[in-house]
Amino acid sequence: MKRIILILTVSVFLFSCGTKVNYVKDTGSSELKEPFKAKDFQDTDTEFYSIRNSVGTNLNAIKAESLAAAQADFSQRIVVALKSIAELKLTNKDEASTSDFNLKLNGIGSNTIKKIKIVDSKIYTRGNQKGSTNTKYDYWAVYKVELAEVLKLANSSNLGFEVTTEDF
Repeated sequence: MKRIILILTVSVFLFSCGTKVNYVKDTGSSELKEPFKAKDFQDTDTEFYSIRNSVGTNLNAIKAESLAAAQADFSQRIVVALKSIAELKLTNKDEASTSDFNLKLNGIGSNTIKKIKIVDSKIYTRGNQKGSTNTKYDYWAVYKVELAEVLKLANSSNLGFEVTTEDF
């Protein structure tokens, strides 16, 4: 019985490796690797992370584009998280209107983006094509926001409840 399992395991391994090699060979494809692995930058109970990439010929413009994408990502994630926390903690919203509450949440999201920190970045150049004088840049960056900063903003915004790290 053990031999059968061993033979099946080895067979599956050999055939699966062969399939990848044949696929790459037949299609002329190559496997691309990102400079930052998402598994190395998982959200924790103290920080949110965002990996962003931009490509273009103006290095300052693609850095700004990458930062703007991270800001939008963080703002949206934080507002959604706070809305979920509010639904759990607030049972009666008579004291504050929904629009006022949403304005406060959006304000927290907007202020949070000012607290973004860059963790790491890499810049690559792409090959110039014939007749082209513009160098194309490929910019990768990892950003983070510390939840302690989000908590300060949320708890100073009079949402009607206190937010803790456990809530996130």
